[in-house]
Amino acid sequence: MLETNKTYPICPNCNKGANVRKHGKARSGLPRYFCNHCQKAFQNQYIYLAYHRQSTDTPVR
Repeated sequence: MLETNKTYPICPNCNKGANVRKHGKARSGLPRYFCNHCQKAFQNQYIYLAYHRQSTDTPVR
């Protein structure tokens, strides 16, 4: 029997990893993921810097 060891990232919104599934690819070709727990899509890497999640500690310009 073939074993596939798929590891999915942890959701940056709710910090859960068990409910994450693949959600296609972005325009850049990087994989997207969807969290079934918080119902949000995310990526691990971004090419365009404006798409990065911003913390609330940084002032908005």
